[in-house]
Amino acid sequence: MTFTSIHQDLVYDGWCGLSSDELTMYYGRYGGTFSLWKATRTSITAQFTNPVVVPELNIGSNTFAPYLMPDSLTIYFTSMPNGQSAWNLYMATRNSLSDPFETLNC
Repeated sequence: MTFTSIHQDLVYDGWCGLSSDELTMYYGRYGGTFSLWKATRTSITAQFTNPVVVPELNIGSNTFAPYLMPDSLTIYFTSMPNGQSAWNLYMATRNSLSDPFETLNC
Protein backbone atom coordinates (compact mmCIF):
# COMPACT_ATOMS: atom_id res chain seq x y z
CA MET A 1 0.00 0.00 0.00
CA THR A 2 1.26 3.46 -0.80
CA PHE A 3 0.61 6.38 1.48
CA THR A 4 -0.25 9.05 -1.06
CA SER A 5 -2.82 10.63 1.25
CA ILE A 6 -0.17 11.66 3.81
CA HIS A 7 3.05 11.86 1.79
CA GLN A 8 4.39 15.24 0.70
CA ASP A 9 6.72 15.72 -2.25
CA LEU A 10 10.36 16.45 -1.45
CA VAL A 11 10.22 14.86 2.00
CA TYR A 12 11.17 11.36 3.11
CA ASP A 13 8.65 9.42 5.22
CA GLY A 14 9.75 6.22 6.92
CA TRP A 15 10.53 4.35 10.12
CA CYS A 16 6.92 3.71 11.03
CA GLY A 17 5.46 2.18 14.16
CA LEU A 18 1.89 0.89 14.10
CA SER A 19 -0.59 0.56 16.94
CA SER A 20 -1.69 -3.02 17.60
CA ASP A 21 -5.06 -2.37 15.89
CA GLU A 22 -3.15 -0.87 12.90
CA LEU A 23 -5.30 2.27 12.92
CA THR A 24 -2.62 4.70 14.13
CA MET A 25 0.84 5.07 12.64
CA TYR A 26 3.73 7.05 14.09
CA TYR A 27 6.46 7.73 11.55
CA GLY A 28 9.55 9.78 10.90
CA ARG A 29 9.55 12.54 8.33
CA TYR A 30 12.68 14.13 6.88
CA GLY A 31 12.41 17.49 5.19
CA GLY A 32 15.75 19.00 6.20
CA THR A 33 15.48 17.68 9.75
CA PHE A 34 13.80 14.58 11.19
CA SER A 35 10.53 14.83 13.11
CA LEU A 36 7.86 12.44 14.40
CA TRP A 37 4.39 12.49 12.89
CA LYS A 38 1.16 10.59 13.49
CA ALA A 39 -1.58 9.59 11.03
CA THR A 40 -4.81 7.66 11.57
CA ARG A 41 -7.29 5.65 9.55
CA THR A 42 -10.76 4.24 10.12
CA SER A 43 -10.05 0.64 9.09
CA ILE A 44 -7.01 -1.44 8.15
CA THR A 45 -8.02 -1.30 4.48
CA ALA A 46 -8.34 2.51 4.45
CA GLN A 47 -5.57 5.00 3.65
CA PHE A 48 -3.95 6.85 6.53
CA THR A 49 -5.15 10.46 6.79
CA ASN A 50 -4.84 13.48 9.06
CA PRO A 51 -1.04 13.60 9.42
CA VAL A 52 0.01 15.75 12.37
CA VAL A 53 3.36 16.45 13.96
CA VAL A 54 3.70 15.07 17.52
CA PRO A 55 5.18 18.09 19.33
CA GLU A 56 5.66 16.44 22.71
CA LEU A 57 8.01 13.85 21.16
CA ASN A 58 10.03 16.18 18.93
CA ILE A 59 12.61 17.14 21.51
CA GLY A 60 15.27 18.27 19.07
CA SER A 61 15.94 18.96 15.45
CA ASN A 62 16.29 15.26 14.67
CA THR A 63 13.73 12.79 16.05
CA PHE A 64 12.68 9.59 14.27
CA ALA A 65 12.40 5.77 14.37
CA PRO A 66 9.35 5.31 16.60
CA TYR A 67 8.51 1.93 18.12
CA LEU A 68 5.08 1.77 19.72
CA MET A 69 4.44 -0.87 22.38
CA PRO A 70 1.31 -3.05 21.88
CA ASP A 71 -0.72 -1.14 24.49
CA SER A 72 0.09 2.16 22.65
CA LEU A 73 0.89 3.78 26.01
CA THR A 74 4.67 3.59 25.61
CA ILE A 75 6.75 4.67 22.64
CA TYR A 76 10.50 4.42 22.04
CA PHE A 77 12.30 6.67 19.56
CA THR A 78 15.68 8.11 18.59
CA SER A 79 16.59 11.77 18.90
CA MET A 80 19.52 14.15 18.84
CA PRO A 81 18.35 17.04 21.03
CA ASN A 82 19.38 20.55 20.07
CA GLY A 83 22.91 21.32 21.15
CA GLN A 84 23.97 17.68 21.43
CA SER A 85 26.15 15.75 19.03
CA ALA A 86 25.04 12.19 19.78
CA TRP A 87 21.92 10.16 19.06
CA ASN A 88 20.04 8.88 22.11
CA LEU A 89 17.18 6.46 22.68
CA TYR A 90 14.14 7.82 24.48
CA MET A 91 11.00 6.37 25.99
CA ALA A 92 7.78 8.31 26.53
CA THR A 93 4.61 7.16 28.29
CA ARG A 94 1.04 8.28 28.68
CA ASN A 95 -1.82 7.25 30.95
CA SER A 96 -4.47 6.68 28.28
CA LEU A 97 -4.79 6.69 24.49
CA SER A 98 -6.45 10.11 24.60
CA ASP A 99 -3.54 11.66 26.54
CA PRO A 100 -0.41 13.06 24.92
CA PHE A 101 2.89 11.33 25.62
CA GLU A 102 4.61 13.10 28.48
CA THR A 103 7.14 11.24 30.57
CA LEU A 104 10.40 11.29 28.61
CA ASN A 105 13.28 9.09 29.71
CA CYS A 106 16.66 8.79 28.06
